[in-house]
Amino acid sequence: MGAPLAPLVVVGAATSDPHAAALLAPLVRDGRATVLTAVSDDALAALYRGAFATLVPSHNEGFGLPALEAMACGCPVIASNCGALPEICGGAALLVGPDDATLWWEAMSAVQANSDRRAAMIAAGLARAASLTWDHCAAGMSGLYREAIRFASS
Repeated sequence: MGAPLAPLVVVGAATSDPHAAALLAPLVRDGRATVLTAVSDDALAALYRGAFATLVPSHNEGFGLPALEAMACGCPVIASNCGALPEICGGAALLVGPDDATLWWEAMSAVQANSDRRAAMIAAGLARAASLTWDHCAAGMSGLYREAIRFASS
């Protein structure tokens, strides 16, 4: 299946999901994965900056904050093609089906093996993250409220 990948670090509550915990258990036992259930914001940013990629294999992501955080830290993102992730990633990530292990492996291998592709993903991710600021969100919501008030007044 190609060259071995870097060790896996899982951050978050993956172990609260019995299916995810069962998948991770042999990797943790063999020393190929580490699970961190809680990390500080500074530690999380350091993990993003040190990773060759951030994986977001969600079936139904409501917003995609982990993908956005990773992109803002200069980390390439491989995300599922479900929920809000395609919109949040805006073409800056590799998108794959959440249940296709082969495609995930191929995407991870491609990012790790191809420094030009990785550099392009980092640049695209930084640009995408810069376009999704809280000020941008607030301006959009403000415009939406003004439009709703105008509609209600007519």
